[in-house]
Amino acid sequence: MKDHVKASKTGSVEIKVSAAKEDREALLSSFQKCQTGQCGCPTAEYSKIENMDVAVDESSINIHIEPKLDETIDISEVEKCLAWTRDHVQRK
Repeated sequence: MKDHVKASKTGSVEIKVSAAKEDREALLSSFQKCQTGQCGCPTAEYSKIENMDVAVDESSINIHIEPKLDETIDISEVEKCLAWTRDHVQRK
């Protein structure tokens, strides 16, 4: 399982989460909760997000985050949230 997090020049953040098939559904559910502002990850970065899209392909979950005007998403906080989410999913 690997995550790739990349910020673009425009400030958006692209995340690619590779996961074992058995973890994918639980991870997807967690990320979809984040889309609605119900994410359990302890961070203040949510207040900076204008839009978050989650898509799935055969081998990964792809997340696109657009920050609010004049905001910058902290990549290190995104990585911490990904680690927290994975840990939370694997405990279930």
